[in-house]
Amino acid sequence: MEFSGWERAIYIYFLVTLLLSIVSANGNGCSPHVSGSCGESVSLPCDFDPSFEGVYWFEESDGEEPLIRLENGYKAGRGYESHEYDVLKNGSLVIKNTQFTNDQQYKVILLDSEFRDDTFTVDFSVTENCPSRVTGSLTTVGVISCCFNPESEGVYWFEEHDDIEPLIRSESGKKFGQGYDSHEYDMLPNGSLVIKNVRHTHEQIYKVILLDTEFREKTIFVDFSVTVGLSDCPSPQKGLLGEPSTINCHFNADFKRVSWIVEDSDNDTLIQREGSTISGPGFTDNKYNVSNDGSLVIRRVSEENNARYRVIFVDVNNNSFTYRIDFEAETHCTKLPQPNHGTVIQTAKLAEYNCEEGFHLNNNALVECILDDATDTYYWSGPIPKCVRDIVTTTTVATTTVATKTVATTPKMTTTKIYSSTKGSPTTNTPRPTLNDKNVHMKTRGRNTDKVHPTTKRGGSNGSHLRVQLAVITLAAITPFLF
Repeated sequence: MEFSGWERAIYIYFLVTLLLSIVSANGNGCSPHVSGSCGESVSLPCDFDPSFEGVYWFEESDGEEPLIRLENGYKAGRGYESHEYDVLKNGSLVIKNTQFTNDQQYKVILLDSEFRDDTFTVDFSVTENCPSRVTGSLTTVGVISCCFNPESEGVYWFEEHDDIEPLIRSESGKKFGQGYDSHEYDMLPNGSLVIKNVRHTHEQIYKVILLDTEFREKTIFVDFSVTVGLSDCPSPQKGLLGEPSTINCHFNADFKRVSWIVEDSDNDTLIQREGSTISGPGFTDNKYNVSNDGSLVIRRVSEENNARYRVIFVDVNNNSFTYRIDFEAETHCTKLPQPNHGTVIQTAKLAEYNCEEGFHLNNNALVECILDDATDTYYWSGPIPKCVRDIVTTTTVATTTVATKTVATTPKMTTTKIYSSTKGSPTTNTPRPTLNDKNVHMKTRGRNTDKVHPTTKRGGSNGSHLRVQLAVITLAAITPFLF
C-alpha cells in the first residue's frame, strides 16, 4: 500500500506518539543524546521505574560484559570498581571525569519487575574544555587544566606579551618551544599547560590555539593569577639550640622586599632584604641572614629565638602579604633548670654550668646529651652539677709571751718563844724590829734590797723579751710552710 506525502507524515506522527505513550506508560526511558565537557562529571540521565530488578550499562566497544550494573541496590562492575563510573538509583549513568575516550554510544538494558528487558542507547559526545581563570600558588607547580582531544592536529600556547612565537606547542605528540627548551613549561597529552615553578612573572593572560582534526582553529584565553598560600610560611617551626636553623618561607626570587620583625618587642625591623641588599641590626650583629627565597636564617639558635616572628612580603606589583610564624628552640634532651647561684648554657648536645663568685661546682661543668640506641631516646650523661658555697679557712698565729718572775726574799724574823704563866701551849710573839735591823736600815735609805731570781742578771729582763719577739716573728714566717 502506497501513501501520499501527507498520509506518510500523519502515519509517522501517530507511530511516534504511540511509542512515546508506551514509554510513558512504562515510566522508563533515557535521553538519546547527551554532551559533556571534558574533565567534568557528566550524567547520562534515565528515568526507570524504581521497582526494576536490574540495570546494566555497556560500552560501545564491549557489548558482553556490563561496565557497571545495579541489582537490588547492589553495584558492581569494572567501571564501578575503578571509580570511573557510578549509577544512580533511577538507573542514570555518571561519568566522573569525562575524557574524549568517553565519546561513544552507551547501551543500557533494563530488567523490570516482571523480568522483561528493555534496551536503550545513548549517544554521548565530548567537547573541549579550558577554564577562563586559574590560580596558582607561589613556588609550586601550576597547571592550567584544559581538556583537548589528543587527536587534535596541534595545541599552541602563547604568553601575553608575545603573540607571534608560541611559548610551547604540541604537534603529532611532539613538543617544541622556548618555554619547553628552558624546562620552565610543559604540556600534558590533553593540552594542559604546566608551569613547573610558579613565580609572580607568570601572573598574566595566556592564549591557547587549538587546531582540531578538521584543521579548524579555536582560540581560548586564560587569566592566570598567583597567590602566596599559608603553606608557604608554615607555623610553628623549630630549631636545635646551639645549631644553625632556618625559618622557612618559600617566596619567589623576584620579590621586591622581605622584612622580618620579632613581635612583642619594639616592632623594629630585625632584618630586611631588598633585591641583593640585606640590612638591619640582626644582619649587622651577624646573628641573622635572609636567603634568596626570603627565609630567615638564624646563625646559632639561642633561648632568645623562642618568639613569634612577623614577615612582610612585598611583590613586584607592590602587593603586601604578612605572615606570623612561631619559632621554638629545642634540644634532644630535656630542658635543664637554672641552678641556684649559677647559670647553665644549654645546646642541642651540651650543657655548660657556671657558678657565681663565692660558689663552686661539685661536679664536672660539662654535661653531654647522649642517644640511647636501645630505646631511641636522649638523656643527660653524668650527674647534674650544683653550685655549693666555698669554705673559707682562717689560720691563727698564737703569740707566746714569756715574762720573768722576780722572787723577793722575805727577811728572816727572830722568833722568841714566851711561856705564859698559864700551863699549856707556848705562844709565839713577833719581836719588834730594832733600828739595828738590816731591813730597817735599807728601807730608811730608800733602796730595795729584795733579792732577784738567781738566773736573772741585772738588765736581763730586756734581753729575754727581745729573744721572745724574735722567736715569735720566726714562728709566724714559717707557719705557712708547715700546714
